[in-house]
Amino acid sequence: MVSSIFDSGYYSSIKVIDLDSNAVLVERHAEPDTGGVPGCNLEEARSGYLLLLRVQDLAGLNARLGGQRTDQLLQAVGEQLLRTCANYPETNDLITRSRGGEFAVLAPGMVHDEAIQLAQALEGTLQSLHETGASDVDPVACIGLAPFSPGDAPQGLLKLADEALARAESQPAPGWRFGGRFSMIGNLAHLGLAYLKIDGGYIRNIDQERHKRLFIEAIQRAAHSIDLPLIAERVETEGELKVLRDMGVQGIQGQLVGGPAPWR
Repeated sequence: MVSSIFDSGYYSSIKVIDLDSNAVLVERHAEPDTGGVPGCNLEEARSGYLLLLRVQDLAGLNARLGGQRTDQLLQAVGEQLLRTCANYPETNDLITRSRGGEFAVLAPGMVHDEAIQLAQALEGTLQSLHETGASDVDPVACIGLAPFSPGDAPQGLLKLADEALARAESQPAPGWRFGGRFSMIGNLAHLGLAYLKIDGGYIRNIDQERHKRLFIEAIQRAAHSIDLPLIAERVETEGELKVLRDMGVQGIQGQLVGGPAPWR
């Protein structure tokens, strides 16, 4: 059944993302209880995440391993993707191979923490393909994640996920990366703000939780583009301070530098 991903673009009765319209097409196979013909439905409008996965060095793999082994690798990636996404009902079989070594997963209703968990789970399971010799590239694939909300333009969402994927491929330790909707920060330049504060919830344990670092890095780049300094709230450990300093965050507040005190 998985091979049909590569043969025809969909898997069984899988829903296929149509990035040229606002619809999510549902490819239906003839079923006794439908009494109808194949058609399409709009997926219920909900916020969620788009995940793009790209197998690394596909051309090189074809040259070094041959077409047959590379096809087997792509099938194995598809199987791992389907197996991992089965643990996340939000994906609801919204999985497709878009082109070449690229796969897409649409997850309406998925929240931030679940998207992180999905990316980490895929990163771990795909590593096994390198360890077993199915691919001589490490990592086997890179992942880009992008959030979406009802009304977002499909092409804009795809561009956001593509940018996240490109950053994942270019970072020193490739793996996965988030794309964020930070273009709105540019509008703050017209408000005459002196600085922008980062809520302490995003700072706590930032030295241990990689996804928080990626999020703050994205905000830092957007804020830096309009010369808006960032101040991190509730900094409590030297580890958090070191990460923030390495990122170039300009100011901090929190127990590390002094507790709350009356205004004077």
